[in-house]
Amino acid sequence: QLCLAVGVNHEDEKPKLSLILWLKNIRSKVVFVMDDIENQIHCERNHFHEFIRWLRTNSNQKCQIVTTSRTYYKIPKLENGDVRVEEMDVEACIQLMEQICPDQKLEYLQELAELCGKMPLAMCIAASLIDDFEDPDELLQELKEHPMTTLDCPETDENVQAAIDISYKRCSDEAKETLVRLAVFEGSFSKEAAKAVIEKENDKILKCLFLRSLIKQPTKHRYAIHLLIKDFLVEQRHGENEIEKRANEQAMRAEVLMVKYYLQLGHDLTMKSYSKDGYKESREALKKEANHIQNVFKICCEQNNPTTSEIPECLEQSEVYTTSARHFSLFVRTIIPGPIIDKFLQHCADMAKGKQQHAIKINFDCLLADQERFKSICKSDELYHAKMEELAKEFEAHKEDLKEEKSLWAFYCYQYGRYVLKKSYSEEKDARLQLQIRAREQLEQSLQLRQTLTETSLGTADVVHSLSKLGRICKNISTTEYHLYGNTNKCKNSSKQAEEYYNKAIELSQESLGEHELTSSCHKLLGDLFFTPKNAKQAEEEYKIAKEMRENLDLNANERHVNLLTNLGRCLTMCKRATEAIEILESARDMAEKLAADSDESNVRKTLVYAALAIAFDLAGENSNAVDYVNKAQEFKEALHKRDLKKFREILAKNVARK
Repeated sequence: QLCLAVGVNHEDEKPKLSLILWLKNIRSKVVFVMDDIENQIHCERNHFHEFIRWLRTNSNQKCQIVTTSRTYYKIPKLENGDVRVEEMDVEACIQLMEQICPDQKLEYLQELAELCGKMPLAMCIAASLIDDFEDPDELLQELKEHPMTTLDCPETDENVQAAIDISYKRCSDEAKETLVRLAVFEGSFSKEAAKAVIEKENDKILKCLFLRSLIKQPTKHRYAIHLLIKDFLVEQRHGENEIEKRANEQAMRAEVLMVKYYLQLGHDLTMKSYSKDGYKESREALKKEANHIQNVFKICCEQNNPTTSEIPECLEQSEVYTTSARHFSLFVRTIIPGPIIDKFLQHCADMAKGKQQHAIKINFDCLLADQERFKSICKSDELYHAKMEELAKEFEAHKEDLKEEKSLWAFYCYQYGRYVLKKSYSEEKDARLQLQIRAREQLEQSLQLRQTLTETSLGTADVVHSLSKLGRICKNISTTEYHLYGNTNKCKNSSKQAEEYYNKAIELSQESLGEHELTSSCHKLLGDLFFTPKNAKQAEEEYKIAKEMRENLDLNANERHVNLLTNLGRCLTMCKRATEAIEILESARDMAEKLAADSDESNVRKTLVYAALAIAFDLAGENSNAVDYVNKAQEFKEALHKRDLKKFREILAKNVARK
């Protein structure tokens, strides 16, 4: 075969002599390429090794051999190098598929490549099948639902399943079982997670599977299974013979172990995030595992029957369910979408109700009510009020049973105080003040209880929450008293009390938590208290501390950071530093527009930034820019304060006069 390939004429019985002569006369390097070598010489490995060494020796080392193989391949006593072929990038995938089906749109080919896991064989088969479908989108749907069946091309005898099966069949029973278990993961997984679902030390077997190209190693200490290999492994579970039943049992066991592992990891990372300066490291670790924790939420919500699944029991025994739900849900909310977390919390509340676990049920109901409060910002708060009234009735009904649940009592008082405070916003004058005082009483009760529960960092964090919320209520009381009685001692005392609460919260949070989202939030709240022309310099100092801390913690790409930057920009404007204000506010504007959603809350946020920019540009003497932002802000002017609208009229009047 080699003589034929290089054009050497040979006698039928002596091709080797003719090849030797050709090899010895090589003047430049020659490369032989041998595809899928492991499969070709599976039974004659030693003879092949001798032959390769013979080629190299007789060519004075001028002959090189490139082989492709599914595993790391080494020939003893011969210098060799290992080049691992990675997945094709998007551009290469599109170039390949455009050669086969040039009439399809780029977006379609990109989706097709993703569904094929960017595997060349799969993409070639899929591209050749497009014309078999009247609507090409039907092929995409088939690939989503039945990838292995779809990627079978009888005409060319090409078959992705058969290609994967070659490597799978050569695995030991232990390796096959391990692969089936690892297929429960969505995306890349850590070595620790793999160990949890395999239930044994895994370094050797993971290395073996990696060398056989059945799993990938995208980064150090993390692994992943190719999309189509995962689909292949799922197929191994669908059948009635003993091997398939065994595979299904292994997969179900692995799913339970995975749920248990990630619930425990979520709890552990939450606890670590409330240790001194542990927030950033824990949040980075959470980011790596966020898709798995999200998947666990989904699995838990789908498993309602404990007679057919161990997962409900696994959830019930987890510390996320029994201990840390409150702080866990706050922590993961910075990474995982809120609606997904809320669905999980509702499932936990429903499970607690079914098991008559009243304390746990009320704890989750408090969390759900708080999210309803958040959703009601800039919207109707009818659902929030209904939820809190229902919660109050339930708490009252089980009050006697909950006497020893100090943490729950404190949390309920905290949430009920916030509810009363929100109710006060719809009242006027004395009625508003009375509700604010009631809210303060609830928060004071919460604080007293929480101050007896500071043996853990979570308990200390709860105290910080109560202190900061008391500061907020005292600030609101001060504002109401100012409108009722003017700038009297009452008003000043409430404001001073607010400042004391905020300073206590900052001191405790800094001492216990260090650089933490909660510490940053306390500085921002204190800045809000000073947010007046008279105290603008103090507000600026607090806002800058909060800004720097949030940026250090990588919390500088969300709505809260936009609000912080907007207030800081306004402070700088109050201090007559227009250039600095514009720089900060333009950052806030860019972020607000990137985060923009079609919601009232999003419109309010953008409007406030535009208003602040209009006033800053006016201070800088840039009237045309000021007018542009006035016009933008007035598209949603119901969000603006009267003083901003008054300032807008001045800016527009200047523009008319200038013209």
